[in-house]
Amino acid sequence: MGILDELRKEANEKKQQLESRKVVRKQLDAAYQTSVLPAMQSIFTYLQETLEYLRVVDEVVEISRYSERFPQLGVLLQQDYKINTDGYSGLADFNRLMQINLTFYCCNTGSFSYPIENKGSIEQEVAFLHAKSIPFEWRYIKGKEQTQTASITITRKIPVRFRFEVDYEQSLINVMINNHEDFAAYKKSFQPEQIDETFLDKLVRYLLRRDSEFVRLEISDAKKRKIRKTLQQIRHEEALIRAQIQRESRAEQQAAEKKRVSGRLKALLKRDKD
Repeated sequence: MGILDELRKEANEKKQQLESRKVVRKQLDAAYQTSVLPAMQSIFTYLQETLEYLRVVDEVVEISRYSERFPQLGVLLQQDYKINTDGYSGLADFNRLMQINLTFYCCNTGSFSYPIENKGSIEQEVAFLHAKSIPFEWRYIKGKEQTQTASITITRKIPVRFRFEVDYEQSLINVMINNHEDFAAYKKSFQPEQIDETFLDKLVRYLLRRDSEFVRLEISDAKKRKIRKTLQQIRHEEALIRAQIQRESRAEQQAAEKKRVSGRLKALLKRDKD
């Protein structure tokens, strides 16, 4: 094959790839326009209407026990609801929705402080608070016997976010919820056809803390840790059982070998006597 033939082949392959991408792109855009976009519009309209009614009725949502980690938070109130579709504070084109963000705060007046000892624990605590976007301050204080100790002060203002984001390549809608309860992070993908009146009702009921049915199938971090701990214990016990079986098997083999050798010695001794 000459150089011209090679170039012609490469060019044809490139054209085929481009055509294939165009076809896939058209299919994805058609799926977005016919199913994904209407679902996103339904979510936005439902949430926007919910917020308008909340402003009228002035409903107070109380959280008596937000987190076992910080019982000092006390009773928190949900407030300052905001919605945007561009990731900042504005509204993007309603006919080209790619994400919807609903944000608010669980808060109350004042703050509380607590000590953390040793450098590793301090760094982990600070990293956790930063990751959860919790307003806090911290400073080193003198510890016992020169132990590194820090005092951390947390403001009672926990930011919460519900995000709905289009997965264009998969024609799905990703739902991400951060800090709504116990600093948990929830993420799940939904088919556009799943976004119906029942879905939206469960979503808003969860948002207003009427029930937890929207995330009822999700396993909490605490339960995951408990399951992992149980599995580790089971694996450890299985390893002990296997080791015991191996020891017993070796003992049986040694006993059998000893018996066999003893039998041969007895036979030799008997033959010598004869």
